Amino acid sequence: MGSASATSAKSGSQVPAMPCQTLRYRSASMEDAARLSEFGIRSFITTYGDRLGYLWANRWARDGLEIDQLRPKLTHAQHWWLVVEHDEELVGYAELRHTLPPSCISSDRPIELGRLYIEPRLFGRGIAERMMQLCLEQAIERQADVLWLRVWAENHRAIAFYRRWGLREVGGDQFKLDHGYGDSLYMQRELLPGPRYPLDRESGVDHE
Repeated sequence: MGSASATSAKSGSQVPAMPCQTLRYRSASMEDAARLSEFGIRSFITTYGDRLGYLWANRWARDGLEIDQLRPKLTHAQHWWLVVEHDEELVGYAELRHTLPPSCISSDRPIELGRLYIEPRLFGRGIAERMMQLCLEQAIERQADVLWLRVWAENHRAIAFYRRWGLREVGGDQFKLDHGYGDSLYMQRELLPGPRYPLDRESGVDHE
């Protein structure tokens, strides 16, 4: 099961947006490896452990996010990692990756949104929306024509969020759990060049 399924957006939330000066959105670097690994593993287990099993969630999270596996991906041309900081604390991250999609994805130049997570205490503050915008911009910059992802079919909040961003369901499959199987959905959105929200390439400072 793809781990892009734990988005933080909360439909209809009335929580005010955080002051932009307290948040920093930037591309990840090798120096982020240790805390990104820890945050990524913890976020996945917190999101899925209760409903899908903690042993399963722990194994799945560590497959690809253990620090020795993560480090090469942080500099690999086929991956792009976005991190979000709040007062120097890592509170969110996303990953885009060039991967071979399933047959239900219709695209000549696809890119996968593999992961998108934020700290649960910051749900509903517009952070996921900003992250999604930056991911779409990066996907277009990489000349992708479709953004696609795989999401757990029972993660209704995530599915609603992705629908609001123009993704639609195009297929599905199953993933193995310790006791049975779970259902996944595949979603995609066609990409067109559009307005940019600039991200300072040197400092990583998010400009509003």
